[in-house]
Amino acid sequence: MNQTLVMVFLDAEGKERNIRVDDPRMDLTPSEVEEAMNNIVDKNIFAGSALVSAAKAYIITTTTEDIYEQAV
Repeated sequence: MNQTLVMVFLDAEGKERNIRVDDPRMDLTPSEVEEAMNNIVDKNIFAGSALVSAAKAYIITTTTEDIYEQAV
């Protein structure tokens, strides 16, 4: 099972911008994510249209099941 944290921001043009983090901590809390997102907005470290607000965050969980593998 793989997990990815997706943090969604709004930029100065009103477009959504995503930052993805692979394998986030299992015990990550909503308040920790919100704090991190607000820090990213405050620091304004990315090129292009500035991120102006944190919109939402979610975790994507995927599983991989092998169904065929050629013998070597």
